[in-house]
Amino acid sequence: MRQYAVVLIKPDAIRDILEELILKDLRKDAHVIPIFRKFWKVTENLTKLMYPAWLAKQEFPSMVHNITQGNSLFVVVSGNRHIYKSLTQTKGKMNQGGLRLKYRTHSIEEWQSLGCFGRELQNKIAENRLHTTDNFDETVFLCNLALDHYDLATLELTAPSLVASIRRKRTVQTVS
Repeated sequence: MRQYAVVLIKPDAIRDILEELILKDLRKDAHVIPIFRKFWKVTENLTKLMYPAWLAKQEFPSMVHNITQGNSLFVVVSGNRHIYKSLTQTKGKMNQGGLRLKYRTHSIEEWQSLGCFGRELQNKIAENRLHTTDNFDETVFLCNLALDHYDLATLELTAPSLVASIRRKRTVQTVS
């Protein structure tokens, strides 16, 4: 059975023209297939909805700064039943392998040696290239935030079960 996830390629990766390289690596290493994409402007309010666990953390203003500085590429991908584990492993962390390490501009220590400290350093660290959903509920949630009815009609051609879940969730949210 096909599974679906969202990959959000953030503005810093778009700025550095990395989106196609990242998608190529995701296809090869996470074994996912992009089935829908669109540019999406994430606002501060959307960031709060996307990262509620980070709201009280000192890094949150830098996360907002990074993700709101331009368009992100919103990509729905399909893959096998281990899609979320594959994406998390492939995404990696800034200093621990994966695409975040591969495509980072500099390490924390290198930024510090270049004179970046405080908020400026936090903003550079927040440039972590991409976000991937961790589970199906988060995938449906992000799709509800980003996709309009035209997008859903397009996506329905390749992922009817995903679109049905998105529409069910919209109905529940409207009724609630």
